[in-house]
Amino acid sequence: MEYKCETISLQKMLIGPKGSLEPLCNICKAKDCTNPVQWQNISIMGVKKKFKILTVGDYYYAVIKCEGFLP
Repeated sequence: MEYKCETISLQKMLIGPKGSLEPLCNICKAKDCTNPVQWQNISIMGVKKKFKILTVGDYYYAVIKCEGFLP
């Protein structure tokens, strides 16, 4: 099932006192999700991270809110 999500561009990724904002998909346990998310290795301020991110064409987004999120 494809869920409605609120996303933020990886180019505008939020950095806080504890580091970068982690995409919600990294910890989601929904088995029926068919959104186009995949694991990607990315670099944020020189630090390599592995994030599960939403891909739309050549654009990459971090999911920050999702109707189907299961912790």
